[in-house]
Amino acid sequence: MKYRFFKIGISSLIFFLMICTAVLLVRPLYYSLYSKIQSYKQKAFSVLENELGLAVTYKSLSPSILTGFSLSGIEVYDQNIFYNTPKKSLKAEDALLTVKKVSVKYSLFAFIRGDL
Repeated sequence: MKYRFFKIGISSLIFFLMICTAVLLVRPLYYSLYSKIQSYKQKAFSVLENELGLAVTYKSLSPSILTGFSLSGIEVYDQNIFYNTPKKSLKAEDALLTVKKVSVKYSLFAFIRGDL
């Protein structure tokens, strides 16, 4: 009876240590991916603002390490309206384009192999 509890306890401890190790290994990769996505997002938004005269807002950015990322609540405004109107006064009708959600999917393994 004691051996069974000991075996369950050791198995649980090993499982817990495996989960903690996985989290510790994946966390830096997640933050690296998130910062790269933020960098690309800033570049894209900068081009939209400087070249096309559009201002872009979004509600959330959700990266996933293995599959891709998604942006939700995207709204595109004319720069004149966006920067000359208080943010609280902006209405859905003021937006030139409203997108509920955009997802970008990729293969992490193809990226690692260099098959872009």
